[in-house]
Amino acid sequence: MIYYDTKDYTKAKTEFQNAYDISHLPDFLINLAQVSAKLDQPADAIKYLETYVQECPGAPDAPLARQRIEDLRIAQAIKEGEKPPPTPLRLPPAPALALMGVGAGLLIVGAGLGGGAIAASKQVGDPANHNTLFNTDLQSAERRGRALEGAAIAFDVLGALSLVGGVAWTASWLYEQKTGLSLALTPRFGGFALTGSFR
Repeated sequence: MIYYDTKDYTKAKTEFQNAYDISHLPDFLINLAQVSAKLDQPADAIKYLETYVQECPGAPDAPLARQRIEDLRIAQAIKEGEKPPPTPLRLPPAPALALMGVGAGLLIVGAGLGGGAIAASKQVGDPANHNTLFNTDLQSAERRGRALEGAAIAFDVLGALSLVGGVAWTASWLYEQKTGLSLALTPRFGGFALTGSFR
């Protein structure tokens, strides 16, 4: 009771539970119900009061305990009704994510090819080769460097377009989720048309 009076309800509940476990006196169930309510544990409070009513159906305070059970159930229902329902996690459309993934992959490949082109140009431009004839090895390295450079540019352009397309698609999807305005880009004669509609 000292813990209860000093509002240390957690310790009070532990002590009341120990006392009930040892003595099995029903009065401790009332104490447990009160301290559970103070701890904002209505389910526990209801359980203790229901046990009390079962053990002491003819007790003078049994009707009061039954009324308290109903009050706690109503308060619990109101509290649970106030909680907003959990919003499910929604991901952007799979094609938009795939487009961004492909774009990132193409950019990585393009960067690798660009690195190969730089290595080939360093081989051709090596100062040690300045006074040598432009032999077949150097010609092969130059051709390889140009091919790698062209491929790197192509992969980078495709990767950037894919990445931008995926990001734009995701941004449009997020905007639609937030505002309810659905945007669409449709091809028209001589260009594209941006159309929208509200959900």
